[in-house]
Amino acid sequence: MCATAYLVLNLLYSVRLKRIAYVDMLCIALGFELRVLSGSFAAQVPASTYLLVVTFLLAAFLGMGKRMHELSQSEEAHLQRASLKAYDKRTLTILLYVAAFATTGTYAAYTFDPSTRAAFHTAYLPLTTLFTLFGVLRFLHLVRGRPHAESPTEEMLRDKPFLLNLALWALTIFVIIYVAHSPLRAA
Repeated sequence: MCATAYLVLNLLYSVRLKRIAYVDMLCIALGFELRVLSGSFAAQVPASTYLLVVTFLLAAFLGMGKRMHELSQSEEAHLQRASLKAYDKRTLTILLYVAAFATTGTYAAYTFDPSTRAAFHTAYLPLTTLFTLFGVLRFLHLVRGRPHAESPTEEMLRDKPFLLNLALWALTIFVIIYVAHSPLRAA
C-alpha cells in the first residue's frame, strides 16, 4: 500500500506537482512520511504519532530551507525550478520559522510524554531538546547566512558545529537510556 502510494506520489510530483509552489515541498514531506510508514509496516512496529508528526514537520522544514536558499541565490532561480517563481519570500520565511518552532515543540512534547518516559524508563529525555533546538537554529543560520553555498542540507552535513551537536545528541540519548539511573528506573 505504501509503496503504491509512494510511486503514485512520485509520478504526480514528476509530471505536475513539482511546478506548484508549496505543494512541491508538501509532496517531499509526504514522501518521507510514506517511507516511515513503510519501515513501520516492514518492522511490524506501529509508528507513533510523534514520529509521524515530527518526520513531516522536519522534512517540510528542510524543504522550506532549501527553497529559501534557492530563492536567495539569484533572481533567476525560477529558471532552474519552476515553482520558485510563485514563492513569496516573506511567506516562506514565516512558514520556515513556524516549521522550526513546530518541529522543536513536537520533539519536546515527545520527550515529556508519559508514555515516552515509561517506554525508556527515564525522565531525562527532555534534556535532549536543547540539542534539537540548536540543530534547528544552526540549520536556519546555514540557510540565511550562507547564500552562496550549494545547498543548505549539504552544507549542514559538512558543518562542524552541526555535526558535533548531532554526535552529542546521540551520545546523550545513549547515556540517558542505557547508562544513567533515572528516577523512573527504580519504579
